[in-house]
Amino acid sequence: MSAQDASAGQDEGGLDLIEAMVEFEDQLSQMVVSITKTAQRAEKAPAVITVVSADEIQARGYRTLADVLRTVPNFYDVYDLVTHNVGVRGVNGGARASGNVIKVMIDGMPVDFRPTTGNFFGEELIPLAVVERVEIIRGPASALYGANAFLGVVNVITKKGEQLPGVRLSGEASTFAARAGGGGGLVVGGSSDRIDVLVGASYAYRDRSGLELPASSPRLSNANDSLDGAGASEGDLARPGTLFGRLGVGEVAGGRLSLLGSVQNLDARGEFQDFGPLSHGTRINLVNSNYRLTWDRSFSDAFSFQASARYFSAEPGDSERLDIGRSDYLLRRRVGADGFGLSAEAQVAPLTELDLRAGLDFEWERHELQSYDLELKRDVHGRDGSLLRSAGTLIPGEGSGETRLFRNLGAYLQGLLEPVRVAVRVR
Repeated sequence: MSAQDASAGQDEGGLDLIEAMVEFEDQLSQMVVSITKTAQRAEKAPAVITVVSADEIQARGYRTLADVLRTVPNFYDVYDLVTHNVGVRGVNGGARASGNVIKVMIDGMPVDFRPTTGNFFGEELIPLAVVERVEIIRGPASALYGANAFLGVVNVITKKGEQLPGVRLSGEASTFAARAGGGGGLVVGGSSDRIDVLVGASYAYRDRSGLELPASSPRLSNANDSLDGAGASEGDLARPGTLFGRLGVGEVAGGRLSLLGSVQNLDARGEFQDFGPLSHGTRINLVNSNYRLTWDRSFSDAFSFQASARYFSAEPGDSERLDIGRSDYLLRRRVGADGFGLSAEAQVAPLTELDLRAGLDFEWERHELQSYDLELKRDVHGRDGSLLRSAGTLIPGEGSGETRLFRNLGAYLQGLLEPVRVAVRVR
């Protein structure tokens, strides 16, 4: 290698170091709100936080929140082609957990699937076109966000309508093992003196049929299990859809009123779920809806107040079926939750270096306990040949329709004190 080549290599290495330093400085200078619920520079935030901007999401071609989290140190993702079980530092919630040890929010609103407290990390969560940045707290944050924040917090911050004026349509085409797929999205945004509106929707169609288990996979010998000889996945379709909307109205009782709504629809064949692998009958369909109405007002530079009301509902969709390899019936899962929450929060900053925040919240939830109905695959006849039950008949399972009510009241007080910097000049 010539001296000129060596010099060029050193220059390239120096440029890489400079780019890394600039990126690090950009991270520290970004404003974040997730750690203390107060806007502050990342360098002053009292926790380990990573911020992924919209520019980075677009430049790297991320399509889902799971894509974003896979690039964050200490995060990892176990994906079975239906749900993402995201964990931190080698720890997750176990089978069917769907990352329930991490708090996932959109603009500070929890969007977990309440019957299981699992999360959506795929294309069904939110159209990434409306995302301004993703704030990721690595480490426990349960003191501020509750039990689900055991390993971390992911807060998806969305753009304002004024940042995306007009109508934007997007589309894509893809192939998977020579099978066609694709999707599309719609974003509508706009603003005026008092009103800011943003609506985003997306839908995708993915055909993963033809996937086979590796030769090292265990083969179950149960006579009722159709894994042996099943070959490859059939009709392995994923059809995630999502709808997001936010409306902000200013000058309402001296403050600002905002309405936020998010609907997620996870719809995928579960060929590699633990419900009869490769039985070709399991279809996971979960519908999750969250809505929040917020009014906030700044009475002065030192005092502000915010009140909000939230409603949510979560349940399996009508198309969900669980195939456990039986030739006579499928399972239909009965589980769901709905409820509402109320909260009020006041912020006082008597000094530039001191910020005090106090809040109250109340949650009311109704849960239908999980049970399984049987859906017959074929007609059932008596000994005399008479029809007893026809195919498609639902037989209620044990405990079907049983519900429980939960009420929770909480309060918190938080104080932030920034030490005063004293400059000392030595001659």
